[in-house]
Amino acid sequence: MGAPETFARFLEWQTSHDIDVECLTREFEFQPTALRAYLDREWATV
Repeated sequence: MGAPETFARFLEWQTSHDIDVECLTREFEFQPTALRAYLDREWATV
């Protein structure tokens, strides 16, 4: 099964690249959300 290996590579990529959150926020007009806050909001009724 390739999913765990693919996910591990994704996490490695995420932690090895600097991401300009402020630039992304301006460019795409959104506010970043912590994973816990997103899950609490979106999955509260599941």
